[in-house]
Amino acid sequence: MSITEDTLRARLAVFIEETEFTGLPAAVVDQTTLCLLDFIGTAIGGSRQAPSVAAKAVFGGSALPEEATSWTDDQRVSAPVAALLNAVQGHALDMDDGHRFANGHPAVVTIPAAVALAESRSLSGRDLICAIAIGYEVFIRLGRASNPNLLERGFHTTAVVGSFAAAAVAAKLLKLNRRQTAEALSLAGLQSAGLLEALKSGET
Repeated sequence: MSITEDTLRARLAVFIEETEFTGLPAAVVDQTTLCLLDFIGTAIGGSRQAPSVAAKAVFGGSALPEEATSWTDDQRVSAPVAALLNAVQGHALDMDDGHRFANGHPAVVTIPAAVALAESRSLSGRDLICAIAIGYEVFIRLGRASNPNLLERGFHTTAVVGSFAAAAVAAKLLKLNRRQTAEALSLAGLQSAGLLEALKSGET
């Protein structure tokens, strides 16, 4: 990335790289901690739902190396699988937090990824909270900027914007430099997809 590049990915990369725990207001730290606890609670509640059971059946048994924890059964799995299982459990009841103006659920795409990656690398609680706060900021900013047009065109905000938030979380915890972070955001754009049709049951 050129140091003179003035694009959205460049500005986001600067924000991600420069944001540190010590610069977060106390209110942000407190709210981020509450969001973390809230999502873990929803994951416990959703752990017996059919999508969670199915995800565990498919991914839980062959997920090596043992890097991170599936919260509701204390099973050690690879970090990507832990993020997947915890995200499915946390979203299964559709009671995870939502942002009114971003029109999406920021926790499900930020917290499981952040916790799994931080656990697998033995990072600190401060590192975790900082990364989650960054993920929320990226999600909410992009969600607000994209809506209501995104929803009106039939796209699912959480899925479309979520890949960028997860990339932001990973970039921070992996301590990527500005260029690497911008490239991670570009790759996230390739994974950004989701239609509201997924919410239809097919029943009349």
